Amino acid sequence: MRRLMRGFLHFLWEFFIGDTPELTVGALIIVGLVSLISLNAHQPGLAAFMLPVLVVCLLGVSLRKS
Repeated sequence: MRRLMRGFLHFLWEFFIGDTPELTVGALIIVGLVSLISLNAHQPGLAAFMLPVLVVCLLGVSLRKS
């Protein structure tokens, strides 16, 4: 059972983190910011606009970095 759990956790690490942990951290930050804007500022329209813009910016930074 322990070996199965260790293998599964290794799979999750490689799937989500992989070679670029900055993309995972960036995606978590983007989701957090969009949820804060949507819930606390009561601006779901702004949040819906910002999500794809921020994701494209994150991917652009990632491509420029490599």
